[in-house]
Amino acid sequence: MWRSFSIKDLEFESDFKGQSLAEDVIFSVRARERGRLFVDPKIHLAHTESAVGRPQGLDFWSMWVVNRKRVVEVATQRSRFFIKFHFANLGQFISLIYGGLFVKKAFQSDFIGIPLGYWRLIKRKRPS
Repeated sequence: MWRSFSIKDLEFESDFKGQSLAEDVIFSVRARERGRLFVDPKIHLAHTESAVGRPQGLDFWSMWVVNRKRVVEVATQRSRFFIKFHFANLGQFISLIYGGLFVKKAFQSDFIGIPLGYWRLIKRKRPS
């Protein structure tokens, strides 16, 4: 919870594609730069997710990589963010492979979304 005067001109990221995975984290980081975050354990918020337009499988994990890079860039203004970014992606990649092989075999190809996300990041950097 933030004081309303400190965040009244902040907005959520509006250019995330598809599911806005982690735009709330970027909002929180920017709000924290303007003041303290207050926690009231008596407040309860029911956050329901719409099933409409939610990406699945490859698309979800590709967006996970692209959006996570943006979150890490905003949250950490240091060059070490690259290590954290790649380490998080490697861990998720291994987890998806393990899950596809041993846990839920129906989603065996989800892990391909991680390298697909890297590919999308590389394509963005190329001059048009």
